[in-house]
Amino acid sequence: GGGRRGRAQPGVGWWRTVTGVGGGPIGLMFVQVAKATGCNVISVVKRDSQVAAAKRMGAHEVVQITKVKDAVEAVRLISPEKRGSDVVVEAVGRPEAWEWAIDMVRKGGTVNFFGGCASGTKVQMDTNRWHYSEVTLKATFHHTPETVRKAFALIAEKKIRSTDYITGEAPLSRLQQVLRHMLNRNGDIKTAIIPGH
Repeated sequence: GGGRRGRAQPGVGWWRTVTGVGGGPIGLMFVQVAKATGCNVISVVKRDSQVAAAKRMGAHEVVQITKVKDAVEAVRLISPEKRGSDVVVEAVGRPEAWEWAIDMVRKGGTVNFFGGCASGTKVQMDTNRWHYSEVTLKATFHHTPETVRKAFALIAEKKIRSTDYITGEAPLSRLQQVLRHMLNRNGDIKTAIIPGH
């Protein structure tokens, strides 16, 4: 309750269904943390490789935006009583994903915009829905010492395995190729660069 709405607390009624928008490292991390704290997790991704990764991280349901007509409708249909998700975390950083997040959340729910859009980006939203649905919109940027401690605790308790995010290794001599590969948004999560190879 009071003041802690919008934070993942195991067993708290507010946090039943969490939707993570984005299949990159941050989006997948939210899936894994939400699952570790006992939430029902929906993951919204684009690529086939991200579907497999989201399931591996513990998503109960995965919506692949290229396979559905309407991503918002798809999430609402699989949410409890089709009313929308209790919490939506946006981890893409694109205006359409921000707009989807607002439309995917239930009345009284919380949206956390984690993915930063490019400078100067404008987002359109239905003010009527935002106002009358009492939706909380939050944009997160800085980490507090408390959140860092919680993250370390999740890793220490083996609820989060950092190795889950490493999908490949490369020697330092291939760093340029790896960075170029990343620009193409190839679906790799993280590549470990091993010096001295």
